[in-house]
Amino acid sequence: MSNPHPELVSGGEVLVRITAPVDAAVRVTESGREIGGFARRAMESYTKRFGRDPDTGFVRSPLDNVGVRYGLAALERGQITASRFVAVNAGSGGYDGAGKPVPSRTKADPRAVNAAYRGDILSSAGQGLRATPIIDARIYPDSAGPLANVHTARRSFVLRDRLVRANGTAANQVIIESRSGPDQAAAASACELAAMDQWLTAVEAGHSSDGRQTKVGKNKPAGLGDGCYLTDGNRIELTYPETGRCGTEYPVAADTRWQAGEPLRENVLKSSLRPVNFADYPVPFTRAEQCRANATAAGVPGRCV
Repeated sequence: MSNPHPELVSGGEVLVRITAPVDAAVRVTESGREIGGFARRAMESYTKRFGRDPDTGFVRSPLDNVGVRYGLAALERGQITASRFVAVNAGSGGYDGAGKPVPSRTKADPRAVNAAYRGDILSSAGQGLRATPIIDARIYPDSAGPLANVHTARRSFVLRDRLVRANGTAANQVIIESRSGPDQAAAASACELAAMDQWLTAVEAGHSSDGRQTKVGKNKPAGLGDGCYLTDGNRIELTYPETGRCGTEYPVAADTRWQAGEPLRENVLKSSLRPVNFADYPVPFTRAEQCRANATAAGVPGRCV
């Protein structure tokens, strides 16, 4: 299969990002050596794609946060000081192969990163999705409670950005947001199911010579567009960036990668590293802060005085 992300692989070296490892099922001890007994983890489902690290027994991982500048947006907005920015990044570690927090940043396995790109495991939205009718039924979790939830409203717009980048259009995607209460969820589900049935029926009934992607765009039901539910029977237009009532009721929450300079499409797995250039920052750094920032970027914090 050809690489659907050719711009992200150069000379065998890959570029930017994903976050901490998700759960993975490995027949290993905490140090990685094989024993009997299984610890169930989702990364195990990628064994055939990524292979195993022979030294640890864990599935090779594409997860990486080396070089990520946490809090960059807050620094640029003047919400934190240079000292705080340096401290946040010096104290930001990663996860080991068993998913346990460690002081060092998480380093991806290059073989896993290349496999994720070449197999479109990190979806480019440029293969099957380009000609698939998509109704993104987004149950809004951004303010659901204190526990982190990765299925935030932003994910809908991440996919849209990928669709546009890969195909020049996102005409085949509609986003409908609702809350998880029984009335709104039922109303949203009924609307989405009826609309998708109408959409697919129209696509299959069409007899034009247009390609599948064009057919999908042309046969989207009239009036079917992005929307959010204010009540169980009141759906209004949804826009991004957020405006109006939808923007008030369903604000798109930020995340650490976005605030560290990650592009909206989140399509890069490992950071391309370069020496720290303090002229890139809007605030001055003391010599001690520069020393600590350089040590953090190099991954080998040393003694800074």
